[in-house]
Amino acid sequence: MAQDNHDGGDGPPTGESPKASAPADKRHVFVCYSHHDARTVCADIDWLAAAGCALWYDKALNPGTIWRSELAAAIENASAVLFFASPHSVASEHCSREVNYALDCRIPIVPVYLGKTELSPDLRMALARVQAIHRTGMTQEDYRVQLLTALGGVQSADINHSPPRRSAPRQWAFIGAGVAAAVAIFASAILFFPSRQAAQPGQAIEAALPSLKSLAVLPFDNLSGDPEQQFFVDGLQDALIGELAQINALRVISRTSTLGYENTDKTVPEIAAELGVGGIVEASVMRAGENVRIQVQLIEAFPEERHLWAKSFDADISDVLSVQSDVARAVAERVGAALSDDESKRMGATRKIDPSSYDAYLRGVSYINQFTPYPTPTENFELGVKYLERAVALNPDDPLAYAGLAMAYSDLGHLPAPPSETFPRARDYALRALALDDTLAGAHIALAETTIYFDWNLVAGLEAFERALELDPNNARARAHYGWALDGLERFDEAETQLIKSSELAPLEPIYAAWLGWWYMGMDRFDEALDAAQHSLDLVDDYYIGLYVMGAVYSRQGKSEAAILVHGRLAELYPMFWSWPLGETYARAGRTNEARQIIDRLSGDHAGDAWGRAIIYEALGDKDLAFQSLRDAARHKHSFIPWINRNYAFGSLHDDPRMEFLTASVNYGSDP
Repeated sequence: MAQDNHDGGDGPPTGESPKASAPADKRHVFVCYSHHDARTVCADIDWLAAAGCALWYDKALNPGTIWRSELAAAIENASAVLFFASPHSVASEHCSREVNYALDCRIPIVPVYLGKTELSPDLRMALARVQAIHRTGMTQEDYRVQLLTALGGVQSADINHSPPRRSAPRQWAFIGAGVAAAVAIFASAILFFPSRQAAQPGQAIEAALPSLKSLAVLPFDNLSGDPEQQFFVDGLQDALIGELAQINALRVISRTSTLGYENTDKTVPEIAAELGVGGIVEASVMRAGENVRIQVQLIEAFPEERHLWAKSFDADISDVLSVQSDVARAVAERVGAALSDDESKRMGATRKIDPSSYDAYLRGVSYINQFTPYPTPTENFELGVKYLERAVALNPDDPLAYAGLAMAYSDLGHLPAPPSETFPRARDYALRALALDDTLAGAHIALAETTIYFDWNLVAGLEAFERALELDPNNARARAHYGWALDGLERFDEAETQLIKSSELAPLEPIYAAWLGWWYMGMDRFDEALDAAQHSLDLVDDYYIGLYVMGAVYSRQGKSEAAILVHGRLAELYPMFWSWPLGETYARAGRTNEARQIIDRLSGDHAGDAWGRAIIYEALGDKDLAFQSLRDAARHKHSFIPWINRNYAFGSLHDDPRMEFLTASVNYGSDP
C-alpha cells in the first residue's frame, strides 16, 4: 500500500498486516492503493482477508514517510501485486514506485480501475500488456469472480511467458489454449485459501469460478468463401443465442457483447473472464446453395481450458430452425442445464422456412442491428425495414419477419422519431407475429414497450414483459425495460435487480450501464450513478446517455462547471437531440441567458423539444411554462410521461395539482 504526501485518513479496518516480516514463501498478495480510496478498497480487503487470503498492506504510513526497505521486501516476496488504479494512486510517487519495482522483480500485477483514470507515462508503459479489471458497472459477484480469475491469469505469465492463443478463425484445431492460465487460477485459489484448502479441497475454487451454465456464443466463422453470406452467418449466431437464451437454467451473454471477439487472438479463459462466463461456444458455417453445414464446439474455460464437445450439423436451409434447436439442446445437455417441459416443448415445435423469405429476414435483421440512432437513424434502418417487408411479402405466414419489424419500430420509438408514427406500427406487427406464433419473445417485448411507453399502461406492460422473460429469461433489453416499468410502479428493489441483470447479460453494451447510472441518479445514489456512467463511457467514448447522467449528477451535486463541461460536450456532439441537458444545467447554475438561448432552439412542435423545454423552464422556476411544455409533450405521447411524478427534474412541480392531471391517463395500478 502506498500513501503519498497528499493522502490522509484511516486505512482499512482489517487486522494488522505482516509488514514487519514479509513471508518468504510468496503466500501473500501485496496491495497497492491510495488512502484517498480507502473507503472503496476497504470492502475488497476485508472480503479477501475474511476468505483467508494472506494480504500485505501498510496502513501505518504517515504523510511524508520515505519509501522503506520493508516495502521492497514485501513486494519481492509477494505472489502478486493488486494495484487499485485511480487518479489518486496514479498521482502517488509511492504507488508508481511500487508497481515499477514489482515489474522489475517480475511480480505479476493485477490492476483494478476504480473509475476513469489517465495513467502516467511510466505506468502506461508498465501496464500496457496487463489485462485490467474495470470495476464500475459490475455486480459485486462478477467483480470478485473477475478479480480471482485475473490474479490467476496474470500469475500464469510467470510460468509461461508465451501462452498459447485462441485458434484463429477458420481453424478447427482444438488446441489447449490457456491451460497454464487455468492451472494458475487453481493454484491461486489454493494460495488464497490456505486455511480452507486442507479441510475442504476445491470448494473455494468452485465458489469463485463462473459456472459452465453461463455461456457466450462467439461470432461464427464464415467458411463459405463469400462475403455476401456474412449476413446469413451472423443470423445463425443470433438465432443460436436466442435458442439458448430460452433456457432458464442458462445465463447467456447478448450477441452485441460478443461482437468484439471476432478475429480476436485472446485466449478462451481471457474472453470468458471478461464476459464473466464459464463456457464458450464457437462455430463455423458453410453454405452451398440450399445446403448448410454448421460445425459447433463447446469449450470449458475454467478451471482449465477444456474441449468438451464438437459436432457437425448438415441440413437443407428449410430445416435450419430445427438444426438450431438441436444445437441448443446438445449444448444444454453438455453443460448440465435441464430443460423444463415447456422449454422442451417450445424448442421441439420447429417449422420449415421458406429459404428466400428467411434470407430477406436475416438481411433485414442484419441492417437493423447495424443502424445507429445518432445523428439520424436513416439508411441502415430503412434498408432493414425494406428487407423485412420483402420477407413478409414472400411468406405472409412466417412470424419471424413480423416480429423483426415490431422490434425495429419499437427501437425507433425510443429515438426522436414521433412516437405516434412508430409505436402503433410496432404494436401492429407484434400482434401479427403473435397471432402466428405466441412463443416469439421479441414480439412480446415490442408489445410490452408499446404498452408502457405509448399507452402508458405500466400494469399491462409489466405482464407483457413477464411473458417475454418467461420465453427469453436472458434478454438484456427486456430486463432493462421491465426494470423501468417496475420503477414506475415504485417497486424499487425489483427495478434495481432487473437493471443490474440487464448489464450482466450485456456487459459490453454501454446503454445498460448508462441506464443503471440514470436509475441510481433518480434514487440519489450519486457515487453509484457516476461509476455506472463512467463504465458506459469506458465502453464507448462520449456515449450520449453516459454523458447525460454524469453531467446531471455533477449538476445535482453543485459542481456546475464540471456539469457544464460534460453537457457542453453532449450538446456539441448531438445538438439536435441532446442540447436540453445543457440548458437545464445552465439554468440550475444561474446562467439564465444561456438557458433561454437553448429554449429558443427547442421550438419544434414535437415530443422531444417540448420535453426539453419543460425541464429547462422548471429549472428556471417558471412553473406555468413548464406545465405548458409538459402538456405539449404529453399531447405528442412522450415516452417519459409515466415517470414525471418522481423525476428529479420536476421536483418543484410534484405537489402541484396540475401534475395529477398530467398523470391521470397513466395506469399505475391500484397499489403503485
